[in-house]
Amino acid sequence: MKAVEYDISINQNAAFLLRVTLNDENGDPIDLSSYAGEFVIRKTITSPTAVLRATSGDGHLTFAATGPNVVASLTGAQTDALPTGNREVNDWVYEILIWDPADEPNTALRFLYGTVHVSPSAARPDDP
Repeated sequence: MKAVEYDISINQNAAFLLRVTLNDENGDPIDLSSYAGEFVIRKTITSPTAVLRATSGDGHLTFAATGPNVVASLTGAQTDALPTGNREVNDWVYEILIWDPADEPNTALRFLYGTVHVSPSAARPDDP
């Protein structure tokens, strides 16, 4: 399966929710309820360190048997922690990887990726 490019926007200091349905060749939702995965944001594709990593293990990437069968969710605290030091909109990169834990080497799939536009929040603690 080819990964889908889809750009997203995240408002700093606000909850974020992305709901996606991954369908089979007949257009039916794939049962991903046993899957695991991660949602990763980096400043550039070659950045050695992720700005944010949300996983199925921490409950911020969930999977279901029916659509939407992939849900990425971030809290306001997580988006507030995104480093928008220049207080301008930042364009970074993200991707969502999924896999069946019973057969990770053969089921790992980069299924969604793109640019993430991060808009900084004015509602934050004042700088000293």
